Amino acid sequence: MSRLVPLYEWTVEVSAHFPHLSTPQAVLALWSFGIVFAHRCTLSAVANTLDPILKKRHETVRQRLCEWYKEAPTKTGDHRREFDVSSCFSPLLAWILKDWPNPQLALVLDATTRADCLTVLSLSVVYRGSAIPVA
Repeated sequence: MSRLVPLYEWTVEVSAHFPHLSTPQAVLALWSFGIVFAHRCTLSAVANTLDPILKKRHETVRQRLCEWYKEAPTKTGDHRREFDVSSCFSPLLAWILKDWPNPQLALVLDATTRADCLTVLSLSVVYRGSAIPVA
């Protein structure tokens, strides 16, 4: 079996749950696939994990992953768009709840502050001791 088959299957799954994503934005599937296999979410770890699977040079994979989260003016090429992460909140929560085993849902609200300049507020669904960010 080709090493790419599981990635293609995962891309189809992600695209089904996030039908509003354009083909370039579906790099979300590549990111999430790489995170699972790398057991880390850093750019370098994910790129290192995906290099042999995609049979591409490290810098090529790294650049493709970088393009996903950059602001539109800093992306290479024409017709580049920014990704509005809030557009994924509802589809992600719907996907999580699709086969939810319990009528109760535990939510966690977290405020993480970085120095005095930034506070990130996130809402997560708690499942088996892990928090899955949904907003």
